Amino acid sequence: MGGNCGSSLAPGTQCTLILEGANDHKTTGTVTITTNASSKPETFQITKSLNGDGNVGPLVSAFPISLQFSSQLIGSTSPVQKITLQNAGTGSAQIAGITLGQPFNQTNNCPSVLNPSSSCTISVTYTAATTNDYSTLSIELNQELPVNVNVYGYGVTSSLALSTTSIQFGNQTVKAPGVARIINVQNASAVPTTAPSISVSSGFTETNTCKDVLVPNAGCRISVSFVPSGNQNATGTITVNGFGPGGPNTGTGPLDISRVSLCRKPSSPSKTTAGQA
Repeated sequence: MGGNCGSSLAPGTQCTLILEGANDHKTTGTVTITTNASSKPETFQITKSLNGDGNVGPLVSAFPISLQFSSQLIGSTSPVQKITLQNAGTGSAQIAGITLGQPFNQTNNCPSVLNPSSSCTISVTYTAATTNDYSTLSIELNQELPVNVNVYGYGVTSSLALSTTSIQFGNQTVKAPGVARIINVQNASAVPTTAPSISVSSGFTETNTCKDVLVPNAGCRISVSFVPSGNQNATGTITVNGFGPGGPNTGTGPLDISRVSLCRKPSSPSKTTAGQA
């Protein structure tokens, strides 16, 4: 047996059990899993060749399979995110090296030989350099293909980062409230910023949860609504101001309503017409 099933299994998680057939001239057998679950024990029928399966060897994988860091102020360094490297096979894996390009950095506690059913941890940080940073964490294994994890980061020039740079409301009925659009505001710096003040162009309304100081990586939400007064193409801007690293900082995003449904009054008691512009 091999795999990564320990003595307990947390809620909502899973593990991998690897069975390696022996050279015992048998073709069938069973595997029994005994737990404190309601259905116990569980027995499964297995089949194999007369001469067994041979050596399964090491099976190395990384979780998660990719890392994405939150938006942060260019020049600042993120909190650590961790990757678990695991050998679920029946043989040892030799780790030849672990590499990751700038502006990301990694440290790890991985041994040169990762034994079966064991794991190690790789810690990754991100120092924002551009608005779109990317690299690949590569774990080199002797006599096997490397295990790769893509790593992404997004730098911003203001400590206030918005979840989107533009939102559209699409078609709406005149004088009828539509579904509000949500914008998330995040403190992308390593120090607190003041509670953001928010303003929105005429014709649009907003409510928000941005009432307190935003500590590093904390956020708040803005709910933006639009009620058309007639057939119109309406555009506007939402502005978020705060005071953080280097002084005042601003995040802005355009708002757009491309078309509005036009509802006409009935021309007679028995007839109603409707159109759209």
